[in-house]
Amino acid sequence: MIFPHNIGLGATRNPDLVEKAARVTAREVAGTGIPWAFAPCVAVARDIRWGRTYESFGESPDLVASMAAAAVRGFQGKSPRRR
Repeated sequence: MIFPHNIGLGATRNPDLVEKAARVTAREVAGTGIPWAFAPCVAVARDIRWGRTYESFGESPDLVASMAAAAVRGFQGKSPRRR
């Protein structure tokens, strides 16, 4: 699957959606045999001149915290496995 950048997901203000997207991503990454992903990005982009604002869920620390927590839940699932 292909999902919007974090800035688009943040615009939804829907942590449940972010959690579901992260769960799908976790399953796809697991299928490659690699046990980790480069996510979530918890940057709080406050200056549009930074060229990577799309990696942030938004400029509000509260929004970013909420969305990042949902993403972590999605990536880890209900009971994370240790390797």
